[in-house]
Amino acid sequence: LSRGDTADAIRHYRLALAAAPDDAEVMNNLARALVGTGDAAEAASLYALAIAAGPALAAPRLGLAWIRATAADAGLRDGAEAVRLAGEAVRLGGDDHPDALDTLAAAYAAAGRFEDAVATARRAAARARATPGLEELAPGIEQRLRRYLRFEPYRAPP
Repeated sequence: LSRGDTADAIRHYRLALAAAPDDAEVMNNLARALVGTGDAAEAASLYALAIAAGPALAAPRLGLAWIRATAADAGLRDGAEAVRLAGEAVRLGGDDHPDALDTLAAAYAAAGRFEDAVATARRAAARARATPGLEELAPGIEQRLRRYLRFEPYRAPP
């Protein structure tokens, strides 16, 4: 997946999941790969399974929160659930990671809490700019921040 070979990664993650059907990390990684192909529905199901299998993991909560906040398919969106999941992930994984804060900001916007979305996105962008290796996240966060300032939630491309 990190090499950009999503199709091969999905095939291998499916094999790994068949061998270890309760492995929350494998479920999470397969879900991430599926998001990259646009299959948000299957990814959401896998993220939910990963949360059940690995209740102390922040990553699947962030993944599912992002889908619930930003999915192009309105049937997958649920702003209140996105806020709950992202809040849990932030508490589990620390509140200083730009990805976690960005997801929480998107969730706030999806729930119509734009003041919270703006404050959280600003914090996420500042953290990204201040963290070596994560600076490249800042422009995307700032782009979403401009939407929140216009009282618009972010929607992932279909």
